[in-house]
Amino acid sequence: MSLKAVTAPSRPQGRRGRSLRVAYVYRTFSEVGSIPSLYRRLAERLSHDVDLTLFCSKRGRETSDAPLTFYDVEPLVAGSGRFRYAIECATFAARAGLATSRTRGSFDLVHSEGFATPRADLVTVHAVRAAEIERYFERIESRAAVRRRLPNIVRPQAAVVLAIERRLFAAPAPLCIAPS
Repeated sequence: MSLKAVTAPSRPQGRRGRSLRVAYVYRTFSEVGSIPSLYRRLAERLSHDVDLTLFCSKRGRETSDAPLTFYDVEPLVAGSGRFRYAIECATFAARAGLATSRTRGSFDLVHSEGFATPRADLVTVHAVRAAEIERYFERIESRAAVRRRLPNIVRPQAAVVLAIERRLFAAPAPLCIAPS
């Protein structure tokens, strides 16, 4: 019996032996902020191994030398202020969900960074999950007793996370990565 050397393909293989096609969704692609810069570094690193399409907002997007393909998804409003930011997050998630659904046949995997879309196969969870919001306030913001009792209309970011999470984690639930 003889042994043959097997060379691994340079990129992970998807269906029909072609390079794995990944849709990677997050609102921003910049060097500002911890999650956007993490998203940028991961996207640039992944782009050398898989066929990567980034679903993000064109507004504020930094340029990159990495072999990246961008799919622009614009929210209805630009976020500044509590309610506008919540509307930006929710409308981006809805539009990103529609965009990835329309192009679903061309991707092997949809990866959402946080709650950037309500539909994904793989989710990197950075935010406090809905089930942990009360515990978060007890541990992290223990002096925020009044804020804890406020309805979600006054905490719109929490309401947006709850709504997207509820839809995203409905059956069949995606795989999750928790970097922390």
